[in-house]
Amino acid sequence: MKRITGSHVPPGPVKRFGRNDLMRRVLMTLLLASTFASPAWSSTQSSLNGSRTLTLDVFLDERPIGSQRFSLQPVPGGTRIVSAADFEVRILGFKAFGYNHRNQEEWRGGCLDKIQSTTDSNGRRYQVDGGALNGTFTVNATGITRQITDCVGSFAYWDKSQLLSRNKLLNPQTGEHMPVEVTRQGEGVLRIGNRDLRVERYVITGKGIDITLSYSPVDGDWLGLDSRVENGRTLRYRRSSAELTDATLAQGSS
Repeated sequence: MKRITGSHVPPGPVKRFGRNDLMRRVLMTLLLASTFASPAWSSTQSSLNGSRTLTLDVFLDERPIGSQRFSLQPVPGGTRIVSAADFEVRILGFKAFGYNHRNQEEWRGGCLDKIQSTTDSNGRRYQVDGGALNGTFTVNATGITRQITDCVGSFAYWDKSQLLSRNKLLNPQTGEHMPVEVTRQGEGVLRIGNRDLRVERYVITGKGIDITLSYSPVDGDWLGLDSRVENGRTLRYRRSSAELTDATLAQGSS
């Protein structure tokens, strides 16, 4: 993302601690992390043969700031993804910013077919509507129209095969088609609740993007997201431990 808009942070407590850049970087990562969608079932999802719900808790360092919920629903010829994100960051009791995002997407043949999203970013509103027709995907985003002739994909965090196959991803809040690079980082350990789980990590980089994703090495289930922000702090997404599969839980670190 080229710049952050809508981060109308109260100047008092933020400037006192030099955190304007922190809040903008946190907001940027929230935008990306709250707008992903998946064009296909992963190996874990395909075994469910029906709808699925994903719940993630969101933290700034260890402090909870909100949650996000995803509903994945099979539709004729594809998949519908409905997501809702609600975050609130407070500093010294003051509300630094609030963020609410609603998004619905439909995928067919591994490509985005339709999108409708609305966002309230601290009082600044965004709306995106898009659809594919005759090989062209047209995006109307807050008064700006873009046309994309590629097979469009977005930030499909829970389907790493889709991420690895693309060098551009659509941001459904802004309608931007963003150049990215996705690379495998290696194995590691991720703590969810009171458990340390073995994971495989992948990194998404681009202009203003630095996101690390964690997956189960057994079934490819998406488990977490980490992004460094200013002043050495980290934005973290963690899957609800109640949703983890037995195979994932069995891969605790030794």
